[in-house]
Amino acid sequence: MNRDELIRRYAAGERNFALVKFSDPGLDGINLSGTDLTGNNMEEFYLARAILKAVSLVNAKLFGSIHFWQKHSNSK
Repeated sequence: MNRDELIRRYAAGERNFALVKFSDPGLDGINLSGTDLTGNNMEEFYLARAILKAVSLVNAKLFGSIHFWQKHSNSK
């Protein structure tokens, strides 16, 4: 599945992407909140700024993936 199809299916309400073979490692900046990515091979994927709130990554392979976790503060 490529990036555009993932975005389209997510926008249509689909959240189960378990064991899907992704053809595009560039998932930076997209919202994947609430998705099931169980068992996916996402090695060396670029996930910077991707929204991964409440994502299931059980048995997902993420070795070498680039993530940038940013701590948000409510203080001014």
